Amino acid sequence: MTGGAQRLSLGAYSLDTNAQAFVNGNRLFQRHVIIVGSTGSGKSWTTARLLEQIAELDSANAIVFDMHGEYASMAGDGFVHLRLAGPSDIEAGKGLNDGVLYLPYWLMSYEALVSMFVDRSHQNAPNQAMVMSRTVVDAKTGFLKAGGHVEVLANFTIDSPVPFRMETVLGELNRLNAEMVPGAKGGH
Repeated sequence: MTGGAQRLSLGAYSLDTNAQAFVNGNRLFQRHVIIVGSTGSGKSWTTARLLEQIAELDSANAIVFDMHGEYASMAGDGFVHLRLAGPSDIEAGKGLNDGVLYLPYWLMSYEALVSMFVDRSHQNAPNQAMVMSRTVVDAKTGFLKAGGHVEVLANFTIDSPVPFRMETVLGELNRLNAEMVPGAKGGH
């Protein structure tokens, strides 16, 4: 390491357990960082080790999207824990001061959206999920067409972060729910 560089320890090398692995903190924080690897390779341990050291630095900033709460036990002046808002948070009027973060619904994945609207234990859940999927894609398509986003329109998926109006989706779902289908359950 060069003089004055902030050394962050990653632990020992697997081939030589007496040799410590370090990363230059000054260089690490000049870029974006992602820690990836296969199951059991030590991603969580490495992340926790880096976070503990980062929290001790005077001028380092880190944002960790901890969707599964693996790092919830980490405490100290360098840590601020926020969680995504749920229905009870909305009802209680909780916000950032309560550690609750609101994200736009259109950033939610397809699975998260379906879980809000479809009871997976219901016998018609697969059909309902398919209708939900089609309705969300149509709403996103409408936004992209209206904005002239031709390049995105050609390549987006249901999980692409494309804004859409929830009112449009709910309106279409209500319309489809009330629709009379000829021959279905004594319909016309």
